[in-house]
Amino acid sequence: MKKMPINEFIPDGYSNKNNSLYRVFETGGTLGLPKRIIDCEYRNEIASWLSYSLDMHGFTMGGNWLHLGPAGPHVIGHTTSKLAHIRGGLCHYIDIDTRWIKLCLKKGYTKILEEYLDHVLSQAIAILDTQDISFVFTTPQLLQRLCEKISPEGKYSLKGIVCGGTHVTPELHRLLRKEIIQGIPLCIVYGNTIMGAAPQEPFNEGNGWDVKYYGLFPYFTIRVVRPDKPWQEVGYGETGRIMISVMTRDYFIPNLLERDEGVRIPGNGIYSWDGVANVKPYKKLQEEIIEGVY
Repeated sequence: MKKMPINEFIPDGYSNKNNSLYRVFETGGTLGLPKRIIDCEYRNEIASWLSYSLDMHGFTMGGNWLHLGPAGPHVIGHTTSKLAHIRGGLCHYIDIDTRWIKLCLKKGYTKILEEYLDHVLSQAIAILDTQDISFVFTTPQLLQRLCEKISPEGKYSLKGIVCGGTHVTPELHRLLRKEIIQGIPLCIVYGNTIMGAAPQEPFNEGNGWDVKYYGLFPYFTIRVVRPDKPWQEVGYGETGRIMISVMTRDYFIPNLLERDEGVRIPGNGIYSWDGVANVKPYKKLQEEIIEGVY
C-alpha cells in the first residue's frame, strides 16, 4: 500500500466503471511513507454512518459546515463534504498540511509552527465572520485554539462540533465540554484513512468522561488484542493494541495492527458489537509517533 502502483488496487468488480468515480487518498505517513487507497463507494457509507450518529448527538439538519483540517490527499475532507451534503448544507475548507506540522515538531521549529497555525486559524475566523456556518469539523487541538480566538457570540452561534484526528483523554473530553464549548453539541470521532470513522457513543455525563467509540459493523471491526499475542483479544475493561479489519467493495484488509491502543468495551443498547475506549498512541511506538494537530 506504500509503493504498489495505485491502479493495482482497483477491484475487478469496478473494472467496467468510469475512472472518474475512483478517488486516491493517503494516510498521514506518521510512521514512514504514507499508505494509499482507492475509494469509490465506501466513504459514502461512512458519511451516512456519521450522519446517523450525529442525530443521536443532538445535531440538527441543515446548515453549512467548516472543515478545518487536512484535505488534499487525505480522505477526511471528502468525508466532511459528503456529510454536509447529506445533512443539507455546503462545506467550506481550510486545508492543513499535517505533514509540515509534524516536521516542524520533529525539528523544533516552534516559531514557524506557531506562525503557520495562526495563518490557518485567521482563515477559519474570516470564514466564520463572513459566512453562515453552523457546524465545524476539526481536531481537538485546533478546536481549543479556535475557541480562544473567536468571540463568544461567534462560538455560541455554532450548532455542533465534530472533532477527531488525535487522541482525546477523559480529562480533555471533560475540558472540551465543560470549559471550551460549554453546551454546544459535540461528537468526537476515532478513525483513519483505511478504517473510516468510529464516532463516540451518545454522551451522558452520568456515565463518566471515558470516550467510547463504536465502528460501522460489518464494514469494519475494531478488536483490542494482546500486543505479544495479537491473535488473542484482551478481556473487557483491559487495555491492548488495536487491530482493525475492513471488508468493503473497495478493498479487503484483514487484521491490521494499528499505532493505537485502547480499552476493550462491550456493546450496549445502541450497538451490539464491541467498541474501544480512551484511544491513545500505542506505548511501544510513542517515541516514533508525532501527532501534531492530526
